[in-house]
Amino acid sequence: MEDGQNFKLIYEKRKSDVISEIDKGRKIQQLENRHKLIPIVRAVLLCGRQGLALRGHRDQGSLSRKMPVENDGNFRALLRYALDNGDQALANHLNTAGANSTYLSYRIQNEIIDAAGKQITTNIVQRVNKSRYFSVIADESTDVSGIEQFSICARFVDKMDEYKIREDFLCFIPVEDVTGKGLANTLLTTMENIGINLANMRGQGYDGARAMSGKFNGCAAKVRELYPEDIYVHCANHNLNLAITHACKISSIRNCIGTIKEVVNFFRLSNKAGLVLKEKIQVSCPSAKPTRLLKFCETRWVEHLDSLSLFNDVYEHICLSLEYLDENNLKTIGVKPHALLASIKTPQFIMALTVVKPIFSIMKNLSVFLQKEDCDLSLCIDYANHVYDEINEMRCDSDLKFKSLYAAAKEMADKLDINLAPPRNIGIQKNRDNYEGGPEEYFRRSIFHPFLDHLLMQLKIRFLEHRELLSKIQNILPTKCSELNTKEISETVNTFAKEWPIDIKGSTDDFIAEMTMWHRHCLNMSKDKRPRTFIETLNYCNSALYPSIHTFLQIGATLPVSVATSERSFSCLRRLKTYLRNKTGEERLNGLMLLNLYRDVEVTCEEVIDIMAKKPRRIDLVL
Repeated sequence: MEDGQNFKLIYEKRKSDVISEIDKGRKIQQLENRHKLIPIVRAVLLCGRQGLALRGHRDQGSLSRKMPVENDGNFRALLRYALDNGDQALANHLNTAGANSTYLSYRIQNEIIDAAGKQITTNIVQRVNKSRYFSVIADESTDVSGIEQFSICARFVDKMDEYKIREDFLCFIPVEDVTGKGLANTLLTTMENIGINLANMRGQGYDGARAMSGKFNGCAAKVRELYPEDIYVHCANHNLNLAITHACKISSIRNCIGTIKEVVNFFRLSNKAGLVLKEKIQVSCPSAKPTRLLKFCETRWVEHLDSLSLFNDVYEHICLSLEYLDENNLKTIGVKPHALLASIKTPQFIMALTVVKPIFSIMKNLSVFLQKEDCDLSLCIDYANHVYDEINEMRCDSDLKFKSLYAAAKEMADKLDINLAPPRNIGIQKNRDNYEGGPEEYFRRSIFHPFLDHLLMQLKIRFLEHRELLSKIQNILPTKCSELNTKEISETVNTFAKEWPIDIKGSTDDFIAEMTMWHRHCLNMSKDKRPRTFIETLNYCNSALYPSIHTFLQIGATLPVSVATSERSFSCLRRLKTYLRNKTGEERLNGLMLLNLYRDVEVTCEEVIDIMAKKPRRIDLVL
């Protein structure tokens, strides 16, 4: 018993072993060695936290206190700064260390970064496994060196003082096999290697690429073959963008947006043109802050709203600037101001610009909401339904709604003496609309109605899958459960038993009884206090009284809504792996990513040195 107790104390480092007790000088030397490395580890962690490049043009050899002629990197510059400020431990280390034990090489940097990354990964994995249920979010993108990077993230419910949804980046994995089977194998193998319990995975969130979402051979299908409980959810933000993209394929809308892009590029690429526009705006409105047109986002259509709004606000100044530039015969990359001016002064362009702006304004809040980490599937569908109802109401009451839009377009056209006249009618028309009536009637039927019809159809189709998925699980929410009858309660239980049979506590009859009591509990709550989301209900539900309800509320909260977290990791990737740092290795890249992203996770120098001490070293670090 005494030997076992001593072994436990030594293993937990609460008591020194025999060798250390015999050799007191060895222990003192170990502490000194560890103390020497702290400034080096601290410099690496600082660069990682701030997203700074560590290495320079020439960063080999001994460290000189004198400023080198060539840049030797931020890492050595920080150590030089520490020496100048009197770090005696670092100075002694560099003075006494041999040529091969200075611990300044890129290999030591990689080991420190990797050790810090392991600490952060361990922290995240522990929280994921502790939460029990989680969903995986994945996407792929090519980095600056041409490597296909597969971003893997986890969405789970973390409980601190109360339940909270988290979406955490786990790692990047380079992939060569981009088939559904290859991506599924990479995904599952990677998550298993970092210690995540795959048996608790209940959802998958990907974009609509065939390799990811294919019905038979996609990554989602291959994962469900091994884990049938993992429901695939198509990214709602991609669905929204696709809906707007298809709706904007109407010729007048497409031509309007394309022309705006050409005008924006013209003023942004030409310094002289940009200065002329800035001068025109400031003369008219000296207090105006935005004086440069905004570039269109190529991936998110709803983000066009800011560009369209600014273009609409300074439309008159753009026309005056193009007229001035045309008189001076200025052109940029082959585009003449006269051609652009003629394109934006047409009645079709003005009407399309006036129609698109309010529609994009309605969609913007939904797009922003879908990018949040704590976005809830039930709120997502509710807001999408509200957007659909609002646009549908505009379509049903199109005469009144379009009248105000037409008045705004006519006011814009009158300022520049543009006649909003429709094209002439001919007997047989195949290539454009041929409606009878006045200008208002023509533009309403040729632009306003088709755009709304296409958008409504796309919204209905794109979010149908999300509505079907939500209908399986939303009946446990108090707002829905209070409206169920006995038959619907039984159907809800059967749906859960079919989709997630291993998560039901007890038998199906027990779950029906529990659901019935939950229904009674929801009825006794006042309508204005009934939770509407899974996470709100989870904080309200008593897990001892309603164990199965609590379980499925947690599953519902973890179901992914969008892949915005993976896309945000690509933004960080582009900041860290630039064209000057395009040879960064995968382990180093992942460590730097984790250090830069998770600033709230504490990484101590002592823990990093403990991990480094597990390998044989030239200097003794083992305590």
